[in-house]
Amino acid sequence: MRTTSLVLVAALLGFLAGRWTAAPAPEAPAVEAPTPGGSGGERTRVVRVPADCAPIEAERADLQQQLAFQKLLARDLELRAYGERPAWPDVPPPGHAPADFERIVDEAVEACGIPSEILGIDCEEPPCMVISKDDGLRAALMDCPTWTDAYGKSTTNTSTDVRCPDGSTERLILLGPGGVDYSEAASELDPWTPIKRLWYREDQARANLSCVD
Repeated sequence: MRTTSLVLVAALLGFLAGRWTAAPAPEAPAVEAPTPGGSGGERTRVVRVPADCAPIEAERADLQQQLAFQKLLARDLELRAYGERPAWPDVPPPGHAPADFERIVDEAVEACGIPSEILGIDCEEPPCMVISKDDGLRAALMDCPTWTDAYGKSTTNTSTDVRCPDGSTERLILLGPGGVDYSEAASELDPWTPIKRLWYREDQARANLSCVD
């Protein structure tokens, strides 16, 4: 009887051991383990990656396709809104290269005592343009021989009002030399290109404008 009991117990233990061995071990949760170098340092999170990455890879491929489409759509909308950006020619007209333009503006401000505040100079595309908050900038430059000797009295300019967070309004002016159509090639496809490029530059200047003097 005792022998039979021992046999039954052994069989039961063997059965239970077999179940525990066959059952898959539960996946350990992600843990944070200290990096070598002692306590108190940075900790590294250990992340367990699923063995089957096919679903997430398929999702990534789909999202990449959607992203590529959205970029093409954004590019198309940008072209329709702002036209094709003109490129700088290999040899710009005299005084139009960015370094020359900046030098002439500095000389005009110094020689003619132009009171207008110059916020910056935009040479991202031709022609370079002075950015200011002063409506009197154009008149001041037209009366300055340093400017008119270089560019004459033809200008490319645009202006707009900018609403500030405190409710006040700032004037924004962009002004550059005229007489050169850098968008001539693009204008053959869209005659509004020169105006659209001014809108683009105006929007960029507005986005960068600080309402705090």
